[in-house]
Amino acid sequence: PRLGKTEDFQKFVKELHKRGMKIIIDTAFNHTGDTFFAFRDAVNKGHESPYYNWYEWKKWPIPDPLPHGETLADYYNCWWGFGEMPDLNYDLSRDTPHENSVRNISEATPNQPLIDYVLGVADYWIGEMDVDGFRLDVPNEVPFWFWELFRKRVKTLKSDAYLVGEIWSNASEWINEKYFDAVMNYAYFKDPVIRFFALRKCNAQTFDHDLKPALSAYPTQAQKALMNILDSYDTMRFLQIAGEDVKRLRLALLFQMTYIGVPHIWYGDEIGMTGGKDPDNRRPFNWNYEQETWRVELRDYYRILIQLRKTHAVFVDGTFHVITVAGMAYAFLRSNDSETIVVLINNSDSKHTFVLDNLASSYTDLLNSRQLIAPEIQIAPMSGLILLANKEEKL
Repeated sequence: PRLGKTEDFQKFVKELHKRGMKIIIDTAFNHTGDTFFAFRDAVNKGHESPYYNWYEWKKWPIPDPLPHGETLADYYNCWWGFGEMPDLNYDLSRDTPHENSVRNISEATPNQPLIDYVLGVADYWIGEMDVDGFRLDVPNEVPFWFWELFRKRVKTLKSDAYLVGEIWSNASEWINEKYFDAVMNYAYFKDPVIRFFALRKCNAQTFDHDLKPALSAYPTQAQKALMNILDSYDTMRFLQIAGEDVKRLRLALLFQMTYIGVPHIWYGDEIGMTGGKDPDNRRPFNWNYEQETWRVELRDYYRILIQLRKTHAVFVDGTFHVITVAGMAYAFLRSNDSETIVVLINNSDSKHTFVLDNLASSYTDLLNSRQLIAPEIQIAPMSGLILLANKEEKL
């Protein structure tokens, strides 16, 4: 209510859709806040509350103030011990975390009133508000069988709704036709990118090795939908980690916008904002950025790469194939039936010559609108090129 009425949000979504945009809601179904109506009712009424078993109580009532040495986690299960985030109780036969690994609903005792309520959240946001999907917070701390119910409900309401889970490790258990369309790609995008581009603590061979598990463990459809992030509200900003070296950010961005998956921009990265650990990474947007030329140039670089991605469908649905791994030099192909694009990345402090054998005799440099002759193409330190194989020469 502080942000507007239901009708205001519906109008907002309609205006977004008119512009060809989608809106994804960020939700946490592992826990509620401690001011949530159901939790307050349970706190006040105990076993007499219809919502008491929505939560996992250790003892009740909660004294105010708490006895010396006690915390709220001594009274109920809560997310990582934070009392303001009480855990929801999906399975009446198990406590957290033992309920989370159960896949078959027949092996659980579903807390049906709670389940109906949470599925109703999908009805509201997808059905009434017409949003286009959910980013699911800590979904590994919710039972598998619940996500199967949730996916069915969401896809019934909107078949192309996007379900992306916040999984920080290998997510092959969650990415399939039962659970999520994709995950936030921490393990096989962000982490390798930070090591290679921001910290420069590994070579191209290790970088390539660290990327590959997603390309082998995840379905092709999921690979193309992975949420590829440089930053998020849970991590230090890339530029902070990179010692405010904008060249490193620009090079990582070039890779992000041309790699397989969906590029995700954390607000402020496009104007070079820095920030340490949460909450410093959530600083207010710098609305005075245009007073600094380098910030404007960085924003414009984002725009150029975004436009290239929109113009060339190969970045969305094309195949991915690595062609060069040498020292700090990395090169790959994106290809489909209509075009082949070569991406060259030199993450070293010296010039590097790429040898593009058996690809094409000439290329169009999409960043600088110039023609380059193969097979040898030399690029400057800490820079990259996006090269379109001339059509008659296409592989």
